[in-house]
Amino acid sequence: MAESDAMISVAQSNIIKTSSIIVSDRMRHDMGDVLELANSIKRHGIIQPIVIARNWRLIAGGRRLAALKLLKRDVLEHSKDFIYNDETNPIQLQAMELEENLKRKNLTWSEEILGKQQLFSIMQELHGASRGFGAGRSAANDGFSLRALAAMLGENPSTTSRDIELAGYVAKHPALAQMPTKADAQRKLGVAVTVAAMQSLAKRSVVPLRALPTPADVTNTTEADGGVVVTDTPSAPVSDERWILYEGRFQDHITLVTDTSVDLVVTDLPYNIGLGTSSASHSAGLGSFSDDDLDIVQLCANTAVESYRVLRDNRFAVFFYGMNYHGVLYDALTTAGFTVDPYPFIWLRDRTAPPDGFARYSKTWDPAFIASKGTPRFIRPNLPNSFAVPSVRGAERLHAAQKPVAVMGKFIEDMTTPGCVVLDMFAGAGTTGEAALRTGRKAILFELEPQNCILIRSRLGVL
Repeated sequence: MAESDAMISVAQSNIIKTSSIIVSDRMRHDMGDVLELANSIKRHGIIQPIVIARNWRLIAGGRRLAALKLLKRDVLEHSKDFIYNDETNPIQLQAMELEENLKRKNLTWSEEILGKQQLFSIMQELHGASRGFGAGRSAANDGFSLRALAAMLGENPSTTSRDIELAGYVAKHPALAQMPTKADAQRKLGVAVTVAAMQSLAKRSVVPLRALPTPADVTNTTEADGGVVVTDTPSAPVSDERWILYEGRFQDHITLVTDTSVDLVVTDLPYNIGLGTSSASHSAGLGSFSDDDLDIVQLCANTAVESYRVLRDNRFAVFFYGMNYHGVLYDALTTAGFTVDPYPFIWLRDRTAPPDGFARYSKTWDPAFIASKGTPRFIRPNLPNSFAVPSVRGAERLHAAQKPVAVMGKFIEDMTTPGCVVLDMFAGAGTTGEAALRTGRKAILFELEPQNCILIRSRLGVL
């Protein structure tokens, strides 16, 4: 019998030698790491047999063939390990490979991950479910694992795991499949999970108000619509009112706020502390502030430590500050445990005339540090780190250092959901409190100046 006839006779049989398969002129040269794939084939067999021509030329399944060789599989069985393709024209065979790799229509990202999920379910039905992610490495772990699926697909196990998880959400929420890319869907899902978790906690959140006082333990307590103003040493916090105002230094009352009970800290620290006597008053005799007795280092440290303590895990804190103590506040926040974005958020406002317009530029912005406890997510992602809103002017300006409601409201809506608790240690005219109440949140406020407390009670009492 001629050699060519013998070759055809063997090739048409149900068993061929692995070494006889011809691999040449392949488009794919880098097979990647086939060890995991080899382990998977060893445990579960080949899901899709390799394809060869009648002349033993490989058509499809280069990675699978490499894995079989790694396993030292000398003999392959027809239908189980390989199948034939009857096309014998070498040029057409090459065209088939190129079309397979280049011209086929790509699956959408949602079709791809749902396909992975379906394949994973089928393989677990055939081989049983693994008892751990790492199954396939040890004979003690029976069943089909995510790692085995990753090996079959030639991808990183973490990628496979994330895709299977995302596929489960897409199956439950088909609207996710309409997102342009998988990354967009993952971001949207991350926000949705954050919102759901925050809303669940918000339903149980209460503003930690003090118990109703008795004549024996209180000298000056004022009640206002929807809130309470505390001016003495409070007793244990109870109640579920929308807001509370503590009059005096925040350090004297902040201990009443329980650990991990606040969803967001938004505050505007005094701007001129540590620079000697400094004060400002509203032209109409309304809100004012005085920084002459404040110490920059201690105040920043107290603010940072208490903010970190009262915040829930995975929450933000926003601190407006004066540039004269930028480094001191940054160090205090990081020392307390926060992760601080080194690029401050910038509020772009109306310009302020400098003391000497011939030597200094007009001030047109205020900075704020965005600090994170844990790994929080924005409710409204992908926004710039600047916000242009005019300063408060005219009759609406109640305080010499008043921020617009829109500025404080932006952070509240970017970082929390309705029902969440927002805290401000330097309330001023109560802007943070108003922003919180107007957006359906709750507020805890601290204010040193008695005159400002009058403003806050009036302002929040009508909301």
